[in-house]
Amino acid sequence: MSRAGLHARTAWWLALLVLSACQTVSRPPVAARSWPERRAALHALGSYEFTGRVAVTGTGPGASAGLQWQQRGRSANVGLRAPLGLSGADVHFDDRTISYRFSDGETVQGERAVSALNELLGFDPPLASLRYWLIGVDDPALPESHVLDDRSRLAWLQQGDWRIDYQGYQAQSLPQRLTLSRDALRVRIVVQEWRTSMLAAAP
Repeated sequence: MSRAGLHARTAWWLALLVLSACQTVSRPPVAARSWPERRAALHALGSYEFTGRVAVTGTGPGASAGLQWQQRGRSANVGLRAPLGLSGADVHFDDRTISYRFSDGETVQGERAVSALNELLGFDPPLASLRYWLIGVDDPALPESHVLDDRSRLAWLQQGDWRIDYQGYQAQSLPQRLTLSRDALRVRIVVQEWRTSMLAAAP
């Protein structure tokens, strides 16, 4: 083999080794990470949106509604659309305040907003924790126990009186179907579309 050919072949092998090394140390997509890595990434997810449906059973005849959720840090805007309670509502809440706007435009705040939301749903929703449970991670402020599936995603999570079962994930490894349960109460949520910057990191 000529000296030029030997140099070309050596350069080719060096390039292959460099490429292999880069592939080895590159950060895996969210779907492929271990649970500690995945948990940290989800806790750091400050903003997301989704549309879907919610159904509540165990508090009477049962009800369902369209659901729109927009999370911006600690602040959330939630839209509930008929037929739940034969009306809709828009709820805004953060760590300090909550407001509730009826379908006719009337808005109440504080305890009146909490009472209106509880009356519409038939139970008192764990608002502070939902922002985490919805994306498949625990509320870091509460003790927890959990079981993972074979892809390092939550199969179920227990926090306080609530158990959250994850029955399905989308391709981006964000939840698609989950059920919140407490005693006889069941809250089933189906996500139809996620909108979040986290999707760019998924395969």
